[in-house]
Amino acid sequence: MDKIKLPEISIQLARMGIFPVTIYLAVFVFITFPQVLLFSTHFFAGLGDGLHRIWDIWWLNKAVSELNQSPWYTTHLHYPYGTSLLGHTLTPLKGFMGIILLRFLDLTETYNSLVIFSFAFGGFTAFLLSYYFTKAYWPSIIAGGIFTYSSFHFAHLPGHLGLISLEWIPLFLLFWLILFQNPRLITAIAAALSLFAVFLSNYYYFLYCILAAVLIFIWHIFQKHDPFFYLRREYLIAISAFLSLTLVTVGPILIPLLLLNAQDPFIVSNAAGQFVGHDPLSFSLDALSLIIPGARWRFSELTKSYWTRLPGLPAEHSVYLGIPSLFFIAYIAWKRKDFQSPDLGIWYLIFIFFTLMALGPQLQISGHTLPIAMPYSLLEKALPPVGELSGVPVRMVVMSTLSAAVISALGFRTLLAGPRGMRFLAGIMIALLIIEYLPKPIPTTLIPTPKYISLLSDLPAGGFLDTVDTASLDLYYQTIHEKPIAFGKLARTPKSVREQDLALRQVIASGDYERLFCEYGFRYLATGADVDLATNYPWMRLLYDDSEVRLYDLSEENNCGLAN
Repeated sequence: MDKIKLPEISIQLARMGIFPVTIYLAVFVFITFPQVLLFSTHFFAGLGDGLHRIWDIWWLNKAVSELNQSPWYTTHLHYPYGTSLLGHTLTPLKGFMGIILLRFLDLTETYNSLVIFSFAFGGFTAFLLSYYFTKAYWPSIIAGGIFTYSSFHFAHLPGHLGLISLEWIPLFLLFWLILFQNPRLITAIAAALSLFAVFLSNYYYFLYCILAAVLIFIWHIFQKHDPFFYLRREYLIAISAFLSLTLVTVGPILIPLLLLNAQDPFIVSNAAGQFVGHDPLSFSLDALSLIIPGARWRFSELTKSYWTRLPGLPAEHSVYLGIPSLFFIAYIAWKRKDFQSPDLGIWYLIFIFFTLMALGPQLQISGHTLPIAMPYSLLEKALPPVGELSGVPVRMVVMSTLSAAVISALGFRTLLAGPRGMRFLAGIMIALLIIEYLPKPIPTTLIPTPKYISLLSDLPAGGFLDTVDTASLDLYYQTIHEKPIAFGKLARTPKSVREQDLALRQVIASGDYERLFCEYGFRYLATGADVDLATNYPWMRLLYDDSEVRLYDLSEENNCGLAN
């Protein structure tokens, strides 16, 4: 390589890689300060689902590094019969990254690093996609910020590690678009691998990327005025390579997932094993949510009268796009002839399609459901797993947000290249974006470890049954004591496992502790301090007793049949 070109290449790599990532990282630190000062002591997560995602990182490392088994099945939860994790939001790619980080960091620092990575790298991949479309550096930097600091992204930070792992979506769309401009084998491989990364991050996003890929494919059929362009040799080789590699990578997980769901349907349930599911109407986009800031906005009290009227969870409705993005979407559509961009229509097609789908089965405005059917119902009929495994249409807004970011890059390019007045307007819009996107302080959680959990971690192997109300901390506590436990909340549990859970709950309710040890293998039992089992079951050994919890060993002198 010519030595004269090395400095130029280094500068270009820094500008296209290191510098944008540094910007997004610095902005994240600024936005989340002073919470980031707790990086080594507090999890960047809320209670409930947030702590369960910590379990995901711990489990994948334990399964792969210690147990040498597939992470998609476990007997550490729903012990002793175990359960498939194929339907669970395991976020395995983050888990694989965690395996490396855990060699240098503890679990808290590892989890927090993965959260920060999603925001920094998510901005970077959106920057790359926007730059490919606009060839404008700073407008693309802004677009990356619109995507990664969006209301949607911050709204899911407290409890959905998989949903904040949106950084691979722009990368896949980038390679997919390049594939149609320059159908090469290397591009096909890059597109397939990036789609695999999406799949290992979140099933929802995988589906969205497939739908977006189909839209882009159809768009090019009309653009090229040739319904069979993909049969040309160069396209046929590239697309075939993409499909083959996708089947090889995604297939071994997706196919068993679909087969298992057909044979043993997944059930969305809570920690008590009760069916809760996702009602599409409660988890659909309210039409005004795109233009009214939601509950996760720093100044959400100003809009509280609106978002408190919406059904479902407030976090799901925090999908505000911002006035600048909405302005550019409308203005560029109006002046589209002035923007010489042959692929501009792709982003409007994606924006319109996913926004319509996000509206769910019926139109909702300001919390009121109108008798107007929306196309999401057709999607559920065409793809039954969408309804069976999803049921949260509003999350499709992530694709609307990405489209809005790319379109906004084109708008900012026009303003920044114009006279002083237009550049001043661009500055006002950037300031407005900062105010509109400013989130509430991110949650930080420090969970004290109870003494009985610390004691349990040093005891010999055996199943653990915790009947103490731990407020859904059971999965998190398992990362400390590492004993197999009964039950355990998962995103989706096979129906057969739920039925076994119900049978086990009946045994627990009947107080048949001998059976719990002899048949189910539970050696350790935690109860409230007001439950004295040793008096009625002298073969139990009391290991720990305080004002709140008692910990028993069920194996002491229990010969399974002769215990009194």
